[in-house]
Amino acid sequence: MKRALEQPALSSGKRQQRLFSRNDVLQQIIDSESDEREFNQEYPFSEESSESDLDLNLDETDDSSRPISRSSSTDESRSRPDDLDGGGDRPRLTEENLDLGWAETFTEPASSFTVFRQFSRRNGSVNIPEEVTEGIQFLSLFTDDEFWNNLVAMTNLRARPANRSNQNSYYAKSFTDTNTDEMKAFVGIRYYMEYICVKLSYRDYWSSDGVDFLGFTPGFRAVMTRDRFLALWTFLHLVDEEDDSLDKTDKLYKVRPMMEDFLIKFRHYYIPSQHLSLDEKMIPTKNRLSIKQYIKSKPTKWGIKSFLLCEAETGYIVNAENYTGAGEIINSKLGATGNVVIRLVLSANVGGKGHILVMDRYYNSILLAIELFKIHIGVVRTIMSDRKHVPTEVKLKKLAQRGSSYFQSHKNITCMVWQDRKPILFISNYHQPDINTEADRRKKDSTVEKIDMPLLVKDYDSYMGGCDRNDQMTRLNRSRRHYRWPRRLFVKFFMWACYNSFVLFISKRPGASSKVYFTRYIQDLCISLVGTFRSTARLSIHHKPRDIRFTQGNHFPFESPNASSDNTCVVCSEKHNRFKRSNPDIQHKDNPHKLVKTTVMCALCKKYLCVKRASQCWSNWHTKAEYWR
Repeated sequence: MKRALEQPALSSGKRQQRLFSRNDVLQQIIDSESDEREFNQEYPFSEESSESDLDLNLDETDDSSRPISRSSSTDESRSRPDDLDGGGDRPRLTEENLDLGWAETFTEPASSFTVFRQFSRRNGSVNIPEEVTEGIQFLSLFTDDEFWNNLVAMTNLRARPANRSNQNSYYAKSFTDTNTDEMKAFVGIRYYMEYICVKLSYRDYWSSDGVDFLGFTPGFRAVMTRDRFLALWTFLHLVDEEDDSLDKTDKLYKVRPMMEDFLIKFRHYYIPSQHLSLDEKMIPTKNRLSIKQYIKSKPTKWGIKSFLLCEAETGYIVNAENYTGAGEIINSKLGATGNVVIRLVLSANVGGKGHILVMDRYYNSILLAIELFKIHIGVVRTIMSDRKHVPTEVKLKKLAQRGSSYFQSHKNITCMVWQDRKPILFISNYHQPDINTEADRRKKDSTVEKIDMPLLVKDYDSYMGGCDRNDQMTRLNRSRRHYRWPRRLFVKFFMWACYNSFVLFISKRPGASSKVYFTRYIQDLCISLVGTFRSTARLSIHHKPRDIRFTQGNHFPFESPNASSDNTCVVCSEKHNRFKRSNPDIQHKDNPHKLVKTTVMCALCKKYLCVKRASQCWSNWHTKAEYWR
């Protein structure tokens, strides 16, 4: 007969102690109150471990080393959360006999899940001074004075003649050292370009020839000149390339200090809730880069792959890791993806506290679920049917009715197949599989029906989207080319800091989440970063506004004394280019709109126009708004 088991529930309480090893986890997982000791990121299994490394039954310890429940001091509540012998004839769960002992009943004792049911860590913002109330102040928690001073110093260093990669660079010849105020203004307008006002190229923000009068943006010209912006963007740097202590074998050494500094501060100012989401995301780039990845199933197919560990409800980044090749192998039995999960949870200091990790099938493995349960991390996720140790009966089970399910359990591990539009396999190491709820599903005739949904599936569906939410909010615009991949990562990491500061901002203002949108928050951040900074350089206007074409005046043709044989009619050139953009497969010679050379220009408009017989360019330019038609 199936046993009913109460599911883990979120609760508030004091924050638990950061833990070190397996014995510390067993002794103090429930009762520890101190948070002053640092978490040792060493994996809690020694290299001398034998084949029983994957055994959920830890070495015998005395009663003093067992966790004590807050609500009870009975023998059941004092039993080890990972003591899965359970008595009876069922075998001890090891890698060798994992394929044996699967059953259609769930008999795991409730004490095995005490750490999940009694999760009592305080979550939300911490260590934030009372005077921090504005958005720019929350961002300053991550981008402090040390960050800006280093960015200014390294940019100035990079622009010096000895460090220039291109000695004849136009922007290098006139470069003068920047300062903190100018750098903040530069970053402010750069992120305004990325998230608020998107144009095809950087130069378009300073364009004043009136071709796109609706998108005219004089504010950028008021802050700094176009050439100064492009000069700062060209020499933006984070590290000293001549520093002997710099590990250049690290493929991300150019941005590694920024990323590590941000991740430490992310965890210092925020404690995540119980449910965490883990997924991989792509930072779009097509640069020539050895760590560039191609993932066919992703919306962004080319880019740098990042593994994110986020809070499920808000998408707050707790930890992140960029793929640079084979990473550190902590447990060789888990494979490359399994070790990614272990590295993320250990370096984020979430092991041993009763967190629940929600992942997709890319990381799935029954062995990984066992290992995470040893360090008191719950797992619920989809799983591929061809993975090792998945019970055959679950893989081959045919379910005809939508909403029906079938499971088999082995100790605390449950494999389940649930029928939606198609069968989906799930794995969990802390759920009771026979507890069901309901879900709405739309039928082919557009009516909505209620179907049975196991709580295991509902939890996965409810908490899987944390990383997706973060990725949607911190997306990068792909219409503009980024010339160097370190700048691409700089923009992404800074956007992570902006979004995390937004979560802190919302957490300190209850009820503000429905009134403050992230887009408006970013806009306010950019304006605050620019502040009162204004460029002292003289702004030159190279072109007059387009509407001068329609004004009365001396619109007569004359042959310019500075004209050369390379001057092209502006109307013919526009027709040629528009056809080229609309028909990229057509060769240049087959373009019906030829580039006509001329030495005649309008005396008032100062534009070259062809005035040959049968040409309509002169009249079209002076009478039509869309003169290329």
